[in-house]
Amino acid sequence: MKYIPEQLKIVLQAPKDISYTVLGKTLTKEVRPAFVTDAAKSQDTALSWAQRGSQRWVVGKRVTPKGAGEIVSVPNKPFQQLQLVNLERREEGGRAYKVVTEEGYLVDLREDVLFDILMTSGAGEGGILRGSFVWGMNGTQMRIVLVDSPLHKEFLDGTLLKGLKKISNKDLKVGHIYVAKSGKVGIFRGRMRQKDSRKNFLAWTEYTPYLASRVISEFDSGEYEERYKKDRLGNVTITKAHSYIKELGKVEVFPNVVHGTVDGWCQVLESSEWVLLEDEETILKTLECLQDRLRKHELDTYVSHIPRPVSPKILAYFEEHGISLEACDEKVRRSPNLLW
Repeated sequence: MKYIPEQLKIVLQAPKDISYTVLGKTLTKEVRPAFVTDAAKSQDTALSWAQRGSQRWVVGKRVTPKGAGEIVSVPNKPFQQLQLVNLERREEGGRAYKVVTEEGYLVDLREDVLFDILMTSGAGEGGILRGSFVWGMNGTQMRIVLVDSPLHKEFLDGTLLKGLKKISNKDLKVGHIYVAKSGKVGIFRGRMRQKDSRKNFLAWTEYTPYLASRVISEFDSGEYEERYKKDRLGNVTITKAHSYIKELGKVEVFPNVVHGTVDGWCQVLESSEWVLLEDEETILKTLECLQDRLRKHELDTYVSHIPRPVSPKILAYFEEHGISLEACDEKVRRSPNLLW
């Protein structure tokens, strides 16, 4: 999850001199390598890094210089000006640009942020990078973010989500799309219960944080509705609890359609253990949708899992459309694997 912490704890290594080149001239500067952390989290990893990185060999033994592991607590306010001093190449082709803050802290700058700076604020003589910056947490990594950049907006949005509480199970709405603190997105497909049990479960079509941004973008633009008409929604996850904190809106097309991949709805619906706990209106809309899609096997499977006794309104729908409850049950019971 991306967010901007309110307070920082900066763990420092002992001071050291670095060399860098400006217009062919080699210069030196005293810096303090720094590990920036969210003040609300543990600094154990940062302290280990500071101690280990500061150690020197003196007369055949390791010595930790004074100042290694010093912690500076500061509010996470925007700061100006960074100086680009080096490019550090890492394993598997990774690399990070090294920059120095006005306090003399030596920290990493990601390439995408450097590109944003060069395209908007620009750079000056001596590797000075102009702009206003803030520290942001991306999963387990802290990074410098250019204020007012598209990336900064993502961190601000994540900060708002971080402050929200989980939505109550009773407030979840079938066919609505939700987002979790982790960035995961889910469409709520309905409540379910195992037969001979009083415990309720929740059914979701979920997207990983990697795909979530595309889903949200398509949902906001209306493109998601078009894709929803054509594509299967992917696997269905059934859980006792959930981690969703914000509702994005309702998916208008095919509310709570029962279809999926071999690993999804078919596993649920081919099992006689599950009962769909849906209101009458949702069941009727789903029946209409499956009728329109002309997917007879899905209709049969769905009908066999409508809770008994079936309401008079739904029975009337069966009669109107020539649907036999007994025939659907028998077909599913005889050859469930052929349905998919």
